[in-house]
Amino acid sequence: MADSPSDFDKLRDSLTAKLKAIAERNEVLDQIAEADPVATIQGLTPIETLVLAVVAGEAFMPDNAVSVYGAKRDAERAGITNMGFNLALRKLNAKSFVRLADFWDENNSENYSGIAVTDLGWQWIEANESRFVLHRQEKKKDDEIPF
Repeated sequence: MADSPSDFDKLRDSLTAKLKAIAERNEVLDQIAEADPVATIQGLTPIETLVLAVVAGEAFMPDNAVSVYGAKRDAERAGITNMGFNLALRKLNAKSFVRLADFWDENNSENYSGIAVTDLGWQWIEANESRFVLHRQEKKKDDEIPF
C-alpha cells in the first residue's frame, strides 16, 4: 500500500534530514562570512577565500566539480554579490586554484558548467586550514527544525 503511515514517516524523516543539512550548510557559510578579515590571507582576498571555501566545501572528492549555479547560490547566501562572485572566480581561475569546465552528470546524463578545485588550490587550503570553519558550533534546542 503506497499511502501507508510508514511511507509518510519515511518521507518526513527524509525531508527533516534534508532541511537540517541545508540549515547546517547555511550556518557554516554564515560563520565563514562573519570571520571574513579585511586584509588578504596568504595572497587571496576575503571574497576569493570564501568562494574557494564554497567550492571546496561542496566537492565531495578532490576531483569532483560543483555547478557554477550551486556555488554562486551558496556564495550569495554568504553575502557575496554577483560581481564579487564573478571577480573572485576569475581571479581564482587565473591563479590556477580552480578549474572551470563543462562536466558530465551521470545521474542526469547531461553536461553542466562546473568548478573544480585544482591540486594547487587544495594545497593552499591545506596550508591555510586554520582559516576555514571545519566544525559546526552546537545549536540550542530551540533552534531545531520543528518536526
